[in-house]
Amino acid sequence: MVDLSKKYISEVIYVVSYERDVHVRLRQADAEQVFKTLFPVQSIQVNMPDEFDPQVPRIVFQAPRRQLTISQIAAQITLHFERQGGALGEKVEGISRSIKEFHDCLLRFKEKQTIRENAVVVSMNYPTDLSQDEMHEYLYRRFFKIRPLAKLASLNFKLGFRTTDDFFLNLETNVYELRIKEFTPPMPTPSVIEISEISLVEKGYGVKIDVNNKPMRMGGRKYVDIGPERTITKVTNLVLGEADKFMGFTR
Repeated sequence: MVDLSKKYISEVIYVVSYERDVHVRLRQADAEQVFKTLFPVQSIQVNMPDEFDPQVPRIVFQAPRRQLTISQIAAQITLHFERQGGALGEKVEGISRSIKEFHDCLLRFKEKQTIRENAVVVSMNYPTDLSQDEMHEYLYRRFFKIRPLAKLASLNFKLGFRTTDDFFLNLETNVYELRIKEFTPPMPTPSVIEISEISLVEKGYGVKIDVNNKPMRMGGRKYVDIGPERTITKVTNLVLGEADKFMGFTR
């Protein structure tokens, strides 16, 4: 049904929140200096008023297969990976090093006492030759016990846990299709793209793993930055030891 040797990590997000910095856009030069080992490129300052939504990025770094966005309340690094299967151990180790390096850089950009919670989100793909209907049917049988009202057309399942040491563990699964098409500029205006006509290069089961320590700040408790190590450990255990079991591919 699923060849586990072909599973792979497609994307990793590490996000750290901090106390609101209304004028963070003015620290573009500082950000370029602090994060230059990870992003040896010039950053982009988004032309956005300070009074606008604090979640919207003010400074953006873009490099091959990675991006860094800095808003008034959070910094987020996103890592993208090629479609390739094989053992995940070495890749997870590399991801762990990148996250730790990013967090160390962030502590030179933001004062430690202003740091709040952190989260690691890992997206995994399990390619398969099964049809959309067959994949939906499998997920339905595995996760749902209700009587279907009609033919199953789509499915998204999400489950969340809270650990005794105050972490949220969230697992989500769905069915995905990956289509790729090259466009030759300039594109005609207006343009209409028919998705079904774009070449299908891969389909399968998608699993998203989200581990964060938000409960540590709930109930008005004072939060002290614990770094990313414990979050990474929990994500690693889920990626390497639990994701296949969650999907029912192993016991």
